[in-house]
Amino acid sequence: MTCPLRLAKSLCAVFLLAVLQISASPCHAGAVTLKNEIYDLGQHLEFLEDPDKSFTLDDVRASELAGQFKPSRQQPANFSMTTSAYWVRMQLHPLVQQSWLLEISNPRLDRIDLYVSTPQEETIHKTTGLMFPFRNREVAHQNFAFHLPLTQGVASSIYLRVESSDAIFLPMRLWPENAFAAHEGARQFQLGMYYGLLLVMGIVNLLVFFAIKDKSHLYFTLFLFSFTMVLLELSGLSDRFLFGNMDWWAKQSLPFFEGLSAFWAILFTRSFLQTEKNLPDVHRILSSLIVPALLIILLALMVDYRWSIIGMIALGIGSAIIIQVTAVMCWRKGFRPARYFLIAWAMFLFGTVFYALAALGLLTFNIFTNNILQIGVGWMAVLMPLALTDRFNTLEQEKRQAQLRIIEEQQKTMDVQRTMMDAISRFVPKQFLSFLKKEDITDVRLGDVVQKDMAVLFTDIRGFTSLSEGMTPDENFRFINTYLEFVEPSVDAHDGFVDKFIGDAIMALFPDGADKAVAAAIDMRKRLGDFNRHQQKQGLNPIDTGIGIHCGDLMLGTVGSKQRLDTTVIGDTVNLASRLEGQTKEFGAAIIISEAVHAKLADPEKYCLRQINMVQVRGKNIPVTIYDVFDADPAAIKKKKFATKASLHQALAHIKDENFKKAKPLLKQCLDIYPEDKAAQKLLEQCESAK
Repeated sequence: MTCPLRLAKSLCAVFLLAVLQISASPCHAGAVTLKNEIYDLGQHLEFLEDPDKSFTLDDVRASELAGQFKPSRQQPANFSMTTSAYWVRMQLHPLVQQSWLLEISNPRLDRIDLYVSTPQEETIHKTTGLMFPFRNREVAHQNFAFHLPLTQGVASSIYLRVESSDAIFLPMRLWPENAFAAHEGARQFQLGMYYGLLLVMGIVNLLVFFAIKDKSHLYFTLFLFSFTMVLLELSGLSDRFLFGNMDWWAKQSLPFFEGLSAFWAILFTRSFLQTEKNLPDVHRILSSLIVPALLIILLALMVDYRWSIIGMIALGIGSAIIIQVTAVMCWRKGFRPARYFLIAWAMFLFGTVFYALAALGLLTFNIFTNNILQIGVGWMAVLMPLALTDRFNTLEQEKRQAQLRIIEEQQKTMDVQRTMMDAISRFVPKQFLSFLKKEDITDVRLGDVVQKDMAVLFTDIRGFTSLSEGMTPDENFRFINTYLEFVEPSVDAHDGFVDKFIGDAIMALFPDGADKAVAAAIDMRKRLGDFNRHQQKQGLNPIDTGIGIHCGDLMLGTVGSKQRLDTTVIGDTVNLASRLEGQTKEFGAAIIISEAVHAKLADPEKYCLRQINMVQVRGKNIPVTIYDVFDADPAAIKKKKFATKASLHQALAHIKDENFKKAKPLLKQCLDIYPEDKAAQKLLEQCESAK
């Protein structure tokens, strides 16, 4: 038989043997002679069942009932789950003067009444239990504890009346108070270490979940938190530190957290073992257990405690067996992580079953059945992260292998698609698709449109019509393509894109605004110089171009029909940029920009520019102020434009105020320095015609 199954069977055999050996310990009732020692009282107790919960102390002392007490035959006394109350009596005879403390290590008892007979024939009555607020306890401890007023050399009769809707088992110990205090420090340290371990493992798994987003880690963390709350309830620590003064919730919270634990355990098992994929039929069975788990949670809030706890015990045993069988089936089917799941989960599942059987009275509560649950949870908390890690590595390896196969299968298809998309992108700019929020050209539909604020650049070759008349069609195309090959990279270099080539003209868009467009225009003019030098080497004449730039809102979209689509840009911004390009020849400027572009420049002073006129552009009611950008002009012309810039600007201000008399001398001064300045010539003509 394989390793995990052998381990599981060995653990079962060892645990059952331990339970049977411990359960078989003989017990004898009798008086306890007290020295300065610690006493386990199980073998010194006598008990009487009170089926109707009607007996009083006087009743059980009376001869009729006093003779019906029976010696306890279990260590500790265990009456399982019952609707009866139980009376317990013992005789204590201290031989030393000492302060004594009685501890009952079952914190789930609803009510305990303690009666102590004194030498003065008085009876001291003390009451505690889970149904009373924690603050009322005589000793602030997770277990129930009483100070016993015993007198040296005098035998005292001790009576206890106990009732509970939980299992009634009575692990009772008598302590010298100084020994109890010394032992308590070590016990609290051990509890702190144990629950600290559970807290750390829970946090670690939660952090792993946030890192890798694997739901199994989240489900395990939530299960560990829920079951830690169950352990705190069973140990009494939750009553001491959390819910001790919330009488109803202190009782009902146990089945609530048990149901919550079962819910997360089922989800964790389904996720970890991938039952939907590996065992579809078992997956449906596990899923069907979710409803009872949720029902237990609701019952804990709505109905009598006893019914919800009995339902939880049944669900706990059933789900534990189903989960273990599921893990075995997954492991046998070849799902490697299931073997680590078996090892990590086995001790906890055994602990759950043994503790539930003890609560039902089928096994004895003893040191083994009392602690197997805590041991199992600790075992699981330490080993399950290792199982989760192995599972993650296994699934990642399988995923990588599957991905490699898919990549190999799709590589050829992707290469073909990439070639096609590269070809298409030469006709439709990728930026255009981006603005339309389309992944690729196949997503584009007729009527797709978006409004954007951007700069538009138009450039055209001056006199191209007459130039082309002297060339053949083939030479025309060769000439245009060579020219465009020189100047188009300026657009890409400044984060723009060519919307379309219109014969010898280029229309480019700049989403990042004015500075990028102006920088691209200047670079185009410099690259034009490179092109003209190339022309001269070919024995051809140089050419000149004009560039117009405007910015503002425009519409990008698709036009055409269902059979034939094209992308285009529409808007007043586009029209004005085109007309500004047409003004370049009239004003003798290489680059003309509008006032809108000038206003959006981050630092206009870093450019060589001058205001040259306010023109009435066709289609515009308001005159447009235009600027000449001369960064790429020959050095001699740049020098003259700088020399006349101030005078030209001042003359424009006078013309705007219709003070033509003051403007004329300034314009003549400009023409004296730069006689070929068409901008100054046009302004002077304007002044002359205004007489």
